[in-house]
Amino acid sequence: MSALTYGNWKAFTDKGLAVMELMSLMGKASGKTAKQVARDLDRSHHTIVQRMKSVRFKLKAVSESAAVAEAMRLGIISRSEERRVGKECME
Repeated sequence: MSALTYGNWKAFTDKGLAVMELMSLMGKASGKTAKQVARDLDRSHHTIVQRMKSVRFKLKAVSESAAVAEAMRLGIISRSEERRVGKECME
C-alpha cells in the first residue's frame, strides 16, 4: 500500500482520491489555508481550491471540515508520527 505524508498526516493512495487531492486534504487537515498549502506544494492557490472542491464532491461533504472528518472516518487520512511534506513512502 502506498502512502503520502504531509506534516503530521498520512494518506493512502488506494482509497479513490488522486495524489493532489490527498495532499490538499492533508494540508487542510493541518489547519492551513489553501494559499499556505499551495506554497508548501509549489502549486497555485486555484489548484488547491479546485482539488478541495473535487474532494468535497467525492466524499459528499458540505464543507472542507466535513471532508476532513469523512476522510478520517473512511481511513483515507490519519495522523502520522512523521513530519514530512510531499514525500512518498511505501508500506
